[in-house]
Amino acid sequence: METKGNAYQEEWENTLRGRSKNELLEILEKSGQYEEAFIHLVSQRLHDEFSIEDSEIENILREHKEQKKVAITSEYLRQNTGIHGWLSFFLFTITIGGLFCAIIQFVHFDMHELILSVGDVIYGVIIFVLSIYILYAFSYRKPNAVFLGKAYIITVFIVNLLTAIGGTDDKIHPYGSLIWGPIWFLYLQYSEQVKEVIPKTFRKIGKRDYLLVGSLIVIPLLFIIVSIMFPSIDTQYENEISYTAQDEVSQTSLADNRYKLSSLSENERTDERIVFAIPDGFSCERLEDSESGMIVYQLESEDNASIRICSGVDEDSSEKSFDDYASNWEEKDLKPHVRKRLPNVQHEIHDWEYRIKVVEYNVNGSILYWRFIMMYHKSLSVVCLLSCYDYGQDNYVHEILHSVRI
Repeated sequence: METKGNAYQEEWENTLRGRSKNELLEILEKSGQYEEAFIHLVSQRLHDEFSIEDSEIENILREHKEQKKVAITSEYLRQNTGIHGWLSFFLFTITIGGLFCAIIQFVHFDMHELILSVGDVIYGVIIFVLSIYILYAFSYRKPNAVFLGKAYIITVFIVNLLTAIGGTDDKIHPYGSLIWGPIWFLYLQYSEQVKEVIPKTFRKIGKRDYLLVGSLIVIPLLFIIVSIMFPSIDTQYENEISYTAQDEVSQTSLADNRYKLSSLSENERTDERIVFAIPDGFSCERLEDSESGMIVYQLESEDNASIRICSGVDEDSSEKSFDDYASNWEEKDLKPHVRKRLPNVQHEIHDWEYRIKVVEYNVNGSILYWRFIMMYHKSLSVVCLLSCYDYGQDNYVHEILHSVRI
């Protein structure tokens, strides 16, 4: 075999001098890393010094070239790599997590916050669909698998971080995701198994991937904006007590219980359905809706306590009815500041049975209490609603509850 002339031939001959057969064969197998003239010199050494036939040398070179031409495809990776250990646990975790996210949005769907609830449901469904798509992408070695996995982790982490910052109730517990999120992200970034299953040189992100991830951000944000611009009428206090056929049915029973203003004591007020006494230290203002005729009393004290009280007719005294009233009366601006929701409590006073809900808010470092009370007159189907806010001085609650009468 002839060696091509080269300015570095003498240096190459010195490099190869004394090399064993195996060392020369190893160089030959890595022929793509060297100049062609150098490989010719190695081939000549193998032929002259170790009696390696030209045909065998050519076979080695041909085999090496064929190996270099093997294309990295999804099918190739499926046949030559396996998913196990932590990667399989990651895929199991996000699939179950995505399913739970979708279910929880349906379970806690709130008709009184229709727009936001629809947005939450759509977000939950998208998260679930994304988790299934990630499982498919890794199983079939798709180039976008790692990108989608990281996008899922970042999205869930941000949503749970905002939930934790804004305050949570007993339905949502975001703290586990805040711990595991960064751990899983670092795993996808540095895991050798992930690099083997989806090599970095094989990874690619398509337009559909950006659209899917973008929808996770845009859709919930869109529903939040719409809910702010078009608040539901159902959340207004004036519409909380409806005058329906139930009211007409009870009018005969209530007719004998209408009050003459002259029969009230100086600190008593009435909406012509119930009578209550103004607690000590409170001022009282009568508000009347011009369209519905509903009468609402607003009471304020010098130590920043407030009471809103009104009445109506309702034959449903169940806890579900109570929770529906409470959901509609709660100030939406305070929900992000919820610190604690105490269990509902049920008691009786005279001819009334009542339920009370207490919620603690952390507002600018101060603890604000909301006490929502529904009183129900068992024989007349009269309901009296009280919405009270204070900073811990709740003596007035006992006083006003004991003063309510028909």
